[in-house]
Amino acid sequence: MNRYEKQELFRPIGKEGQAILQTKTAVIAGVGALGSALAHQLARAGIGRLILIDRDVVEESNLQRQTLFIEKDSEDMVPKVIAAKERLNAINSSVDIEVHFKQLTGHNAEKLVEDADVVLDGTDNFETRYILNDVCMKNNIPYVYGGVAGSTGTVAVFLRDQTCCLRCLLGGRMLGETCDANGVIMPAVEITASYQTVEALKILTGQSALITPKMLTFDVWTRMNMETKLPLSKADCPVCIKNIYPALQKDFLEAIVLCGRKTVQLSTNRLFDLNQLESELALHHPILTPFLLRVTINGLDVAIFKDGRIHVKGTEDTKIAQEMYEEYFARLVYE
Repeated sequence: MNRYEKQELFRPIGKEGQAILQTKTAVIAGVGALGSALAHQLARAGIGRLILIDRDVVEESNLQRQTLFIEKDSEDMVPKVIAAKERLNAINSSVDIEVHFKQLTGHNAEKLVEDADVVLDGTDNFETRYILNDVCMKNNIPYVYGGVAGSTGTVAVFLRDQTCCLRCLLGGRMLGETCDANGVIMPAVEITASYQTVEALKILTGQSALITPKMLTFDVWTRMNMETKLPLSKADCPVCIKNIYPALQKDFLEAIVLCGRKTVQLSTNRLFDLNQLESELALHHPILTPFLLRVTINGLDVAIFKDGRIHVKGTEDTKIAQEMYEEYFARLVYE
């Protein structure tokens, strides 16, 4: 029995396309709602290799829409990439799955995507999307953008020298609705991911010529559907015209508010020794897992990660989070 029989009967893919797909690598940046759906679909389609990048652990609020995770993942605070790999291996053991439990930054992006035949956007913030845009344009990797908020999804494909880039389109601005303000329903997530996966399958099976240079926006609640032609590259675009990649030149973000989480993420270029931190912060009810240390400081739930990230849950005030870092963590970091 051939597990891909039905897919091979679909003429645009066929046996030849299936064989090509099994030699290809896709990078998925963000393994939350969109990213887990993307990984699920590509694994079942029989891609050769998936590289998953995500900074977060599974939380109970994820379970409404993030299809690869179960309640025990939330209870155990398992990193999303680890939980996703476990589920995907059970779904299709022939797919090579590589995971990176870390923040995607301007410093590590090129290394993380160097083997990619396509990069798919499963992120929830424009700071990271500009990193994806810049690294893909610099390295001539197709970038399949996706965004979802409320019941609305948006999908576009950005190709070097064939379309404008995301920075051309938005001018570097942080635009768009977010799931923080508008919530999100699972059907919008799944349909957005499906459109992204279809575009990725065209690219991965050698049919990039079929990509339509348009941005698709749809609302699953109202059944609205709209396509907007992507404009030409702007004459002053630093990426498309000047070969300057601003997002790859930035230092780590100092502080960002995570979408829909009432959480501030602090990022440093240092490393933490979690075992020593557990001892140093003994008065703050530490809970150490293989992946993070959780403590309570000033009534806020704080998660510390080995790679230099800190999540301060219970506030969206970056100043509060930064002051906490200076008081409790600045002296406890290790190069």
